[in-house]
Amino acid sequence: MLISHLQRALLVAAVLVSTTVAAQSARESFSVAESKVAILDTLPHPKGTKFRQLFLSEHGDSKVTLCGEINAKDRSGTYLGFRRFMVDDLGESMRDPMDTAAGSWQQSIFDRVYKRACSDRFRDVK
Repeated sequence: MLISHLQRALLVAAVLVSTTVAAQSARESFSVAESKVAILDTLPHPKGTKFRQLFLSEHGDSKVTLCGEINAKDRSGTYLGFRRFMVDDLGESMRDPMDTAAGSWQQSIFDRVYKRACSDRFRDVK
């Protein structure tokens, strides 16, 4: 029985170490520059886009997400004001629709996803 407890303890320790190594690997391989390009590629006028309050967050299966705010231009070239955005480690991105209409399903979805993906901040970035 003692060996079985020892084996369980070693197995738990191995799982914790492998989870920690996976998280460190995801953090080290994440590229902020590539993530900025991923969000810029979704904009009609990417030149002149301003970034602020950028940070990295980790969630789920060691997924890393760049979170923050951008001030981008619309199709007419007018700045829209700072809006939240996020880009995950697969290059998938979302921007805040900032739809203030009551019951906006797009805003509701964005708010939930942003909260889940960006709630575990581990490093501020520039």
